[in-house]
Amino acid sequence: MWTTVGLCAWWLWPSRFGGDTTPLVVDGNSMKPTYSSGDLIIARADDHYHPGEIIVFRIKPPGSNTPDHLIVHRLIAIAADGRITTQGDNRAVADGFVVTTGDIVGRARLRIPDGGTILHLLSRWWVLGAVAGAITTLSLWPTAPAEVDSADEVEEWCQASRRRSSTAAMTSARSAQPQKTAKPRHGESVVLSETTDISA
Repeated sequence: MWTTVGLCAWWLWPSRFGGDTTPLVVDGNSMKPTYSSGDLIIARADDHYHPGEIIVFRIKPPGSNTPDHLIVHRLIAIAADGRITTQGDNRAVADGFVVTTGDIVGRARLRIPDGGTILHLLSRWWVLGAVAGAITTLSLWPTAPAEVDSADEVEEWCQASRRRSSTAAMTSARSAQPQKTAKPRHGESVVLSETTDISA
């Protein structure tokens, strides 16, 4: 079990923390019908990439100080100097980005339909509160009483109950009866358990 957990953690370890995995949420329709907006893509870095594969690469808008944008498109060609040509499956022409193999983040390995939408909803406080409330309600919900399967079991239970009641009544009656004192036979003496005051 722990081996499986370790392998999953290694495979999913994000690139920002030194791993080889990069998650990406699709935003747009340029990769339809392969990917749709809201899908969650898991990309893994590789040593070599080949035309025809879907890759994730980074671009930096010219003259902008914003972080690099991640693009998921299909790799069309790799030039001898390392420059790459990419194109969206829903586009008629190739992209105009000036990127090289060094800008490739990884190859798309896993798609989770609407996974990005789900993550976006889970990041909302009211969704987390609703989920927590539902889990709490279900954990505190009373369980249904056990059901009797047949009439024979009901009759057997009643007979057992009557037998227990009868046994308890007989035991109580015996304990309530006074103890009889045996009459002394001829020649036997009677020892009084208590001292009787006969003085007048």
